[in-house]
Amino acid sequence: MKLLQYACLTFLISIVFLFSGCAMPTSVNTYDIPDCVENPDNIINSIETTIAPEDWDSEEHNITVVGNVLVIRTTARNHRNIDKHFQHLVDAECAKNAGVAEEEESQD
Repeated sequence: MKLLQYACLTFLISIVFLFSGCAMPTSVNTYDIPDCVENPDNIINSIETTIAPEDWDSEEHNITVVGNVLVIRTTARNHRNIDKHFQHLVDAECAKNAGVAEEEESQD
């Protein structure tokens, strides 16, 4: 029952922000980048083009690489979508890099 109440409250807050013209509040989450990811820009590009692409043009939404961590400021909704897809993006990037490494080894 509390989960339903929370969902309804979240929905109502979203509607208020939508019709008030105010931006949805943002928060910062971090996402570890495994060593097999050679170029985090590919993951960043995938996030920015598939998850609310219109949001990434604003100053409130951004992605920064700090060491082996993506630091992402965006809305809770976008973070939920990133959470759902992040591991898939990492796995695809690691598989691509492993394929390149295997191909280079076979050419030697």
